[in-house]
Amino acid sequence: MRIVFDTSSLSHAFEDFTHSLYSAISYCLKIEKKGRKCDLKSFLKRRAESTHRTRITLLDCDVNECLVPVDIVKELKVSPIMRDETEILVNRDYYELRRRYGLKEMINIPFSLKPYEVPESEFIRVKSYAVRRGYNISDQDIKAVALAKLTNSKLVTADKKLKELAVELNVDVVYTTE
Repeated sequence: MRIVFDTSSLSHAFEDFTHSLYSAISYCLKIEKKGRKCDLKSFLKRRAESTHRTRITLLDCDVNECLVPVDIVKELKVSPIMRDETEILVNRDYYELRRRYGLKEMINIPFSLKPYEVPESEFIRVKSYAVRRGYNISDQDIKAVALAKLTNSKLVTADKKLKELAVELNVDVVYTTE
């Protein structure tokens, strides 16, 4: 089976608890400014479940072909929080793992993500559809949907709008925040 990961799913899989807490607080501040009550604990539980689901799916990338658009790889490498995990899973670069934990020897990590350059024509086709339908989704995540459609893959996402767009385009979706 082929699986495509988007930005949200990988950022959930790679993050630590502090980043989850930051996201929850940011979300709740927006909600409470609108005069609604926000349940921080429920948000964090959903986030933890999404993190778990995505990590379990990543572990199956030894038997599944797991793809990620090149632009998402670039986006994740910009973030210090996500850079090391991206280097390990995409480039098989274990430097930080060795440095941080003092590993002198390594064993092969059997699961990985394959970067994939999405053809411009596929990106434009999905982007045009998304704009016509009123979706406001990043170009990187549009490329994840385009890649899933192009390769007949399942899309893994924690983004509700991206899930809805993918379903409209007949792309199978693993929605990690349900």
